[in-house]
Amino acid sequence: MANTISVKDLAVTRGSAAFITCRFRRLASGKLVGFHFKEHFDRLIQSCEALGLNPCPRLFTFESLQEFIDARDRVRRFKLGYSEDKETIVRIMVTAGKSWNAATTEKNKERLIILQDFYKPPTTEPLKLKPIEGAHQAPEIKITGKYAIPKMYRDQARAEGFDDILFWDNVYGITESFSSNFFLVTKDRYLITPGDGVLYGITRNIVLKLARASRLFADVIEYTGYKRLWLD
Repeated sequence: MANTISVKDLAVTRGSAAFITCRFRRLASGKLVGFHFKEHFDRLIQSCEALGLNPCPRLFTFESLQEFIDARDRVRRFKLGYSEDKETIVRIMVTAGKSWNAATTEKNKERLIILQDFYKPPTTEPLKLKPIEGAHQAPEIKITGKYAIPKMYRDQARAEGFDDILFWDNVYGITESFSSNFFLVTKDRYLITPGDGVLYGITRNIVLKLARASRLFADVIEYTGYKRLWLD
């Protein structure tokens, strides 16, 4: 499986591809295992269905994909000659495949691409966010094309000294950043986060579950619809 695609692939000409980005950890045995990979895999399937994609069923199951990534990593480590990386980032993309008219493709011509990169721990420093009026399109799924405009906004914000953008609009109020969910902790110990109009991120779900179980907060509130979380 080569990590290359044709210039005629709809992922290039139309941004038609589903993807996930998952953090993988290496066990003491050396096996590479995805962190909540089953949830990420289900999100990828959901995004593929939204685009009408049908990945190869022989490989494209949760178990077989996990095993393939681990086997591929062992070969990669052998070729590069190192074994000390405990964590890595794996990006999986399903493209719509080559198209003769930049519009349609044949069924079962989808292409599966797997990329592996070094894990870079997130910063613990405070972030400067630039408010942007707008929202992600189809936030419930992860497809490549929809991130082009938000990336343009983020690049402009970074050129102005900000770290990221923070979307808001008149329907949902504050929603999310370029690639992160948004939480607010109030002085009276309420944890507040938008409940609709956002990507229901895997990390978001983990945070909400732990927050409710911990009893550290007076309440955990997911604002939806008319209960808007305003920027001010």
